[in-house]
Order: sequence, then C-alpha cells, then structure tokens
Amino acid sequence: MISEIEATKVQNNKVSKAFTFFYATSTNGAPMLIASIITTYYTLFLTDELKIPTMTCSLIMLIATIWDAINDPIMGVIADRTNTRWGRYRPYFLVAPILLTIFTTLMWVKPNFSPTGLIIWVLITYIGYGMTVTLYTMPRMAILARTYK
Repeated sequence: MISEIEATKVQNNKVSKAFTFFYATSTNGAPMLIASIITTYYTLFLTDELKIPTMTCSLIMLIATIWDAINDPIMGVIADRTNTRWGRYRPYFLVAPILLTIFTTLMWVKPNFSPTGLIIWVLITYIGYGMTVTLYTMPRMAILARTYK
C-alpha cells in the first residue's frame, strides 16, 4: 500500500500526449504487427509444410482466438492481483520472454506425428504462443494506467 505522500506525487505527475502516444504504440503497435506477420506466415507453414487442410487451419485459428478472448481478461485480473517482492508486473516480464521464445520455436517444429497428433500439436503450440503474448502484453499495458491514475 502506498503512502499519502506517494499517492500525491503520482497524482501530480502529468504525462504528455506524446509520451502517451508513443507508449501506446510501443505497447500495442509493434507486438501486434509482429503477431500479424507470424500468423500470416504460420498459416502458410501449416498448409504448405505440414499439409494441414485450410479448413482445419481456420478452425485452429478460431479456437485459439476464442481462447485468447477469454484468456486476456483473466490474465489482466491475475496481473493486477499479483503482489511479490519484485513488484506487481516484473515477474511476468522475466518469465514471459523465455516462454515466448520456447512456444514460438515449437510452433515452427515439424514433428513426425499422425495427422490428428499434428493438429493437436499445432493447437497446443499456437495457443501456448498466444498465452505467452498475453502474459507479456497484459501487464505491460497496465503499467501506465497503474502509475498515472
């Protein structure tokens, strides 16, 4: 819990419109651009390399997107309720890049599974990728709002 003096300091800090714009674009712009590029090429990888039918790829993307819509607010609540000696959001910034690297690498692995096993593999790795992106972006987006109320 912050003291009254600290709360007054935070309330007196004004954030410029330029800072807000650049913070918002760095929080959402670059990661969303990267995610769009990955998703575009990943679809080509699934259909051309893994030979997964296009309709199945669409279903995988739909399932992952629906889960992401459910997962985002859950992660926001978890991050807001986190209290550690390292701070509220820092643990996520330490763990998320490691998990994101693992899941992003696993997405591009071409395992020797049956067609059904391959679809399950793709679904797990793609959802894992999406969840680790959420693990990083939700706390990142909350920092400014938390600091400057």
